[in-house]
Amino acid sequence: DVAQRICASVADHGFHTGAAARLTCSIGIANYPRDGADSAGLLDTADRAMYIAKRLGRNRVVALNGQLAPALGTV
Repeated sequence: DVAQRICASVADHGFHTGAAARLTCSIGIANYPRDGADSAGLLDTADRAMYIAKRLGRNRVVALNGQLAPALGTV
């Protein structure tokens, strides 16, 4: 829920860039201990989830669950 609210806030915010651009964000989520036993494992899983979110489109939140990543050929 928090990650979804962050994405919505970024998309709704009017950043002053000098151009008519809207920012979006992609967020990957990892849960301890399921997705990693230490900080390095958690960061790796969250990083992979973020890149899957980017591949699926803008402004998304993805949590790896062991099923989505192999289907996309990323693991």
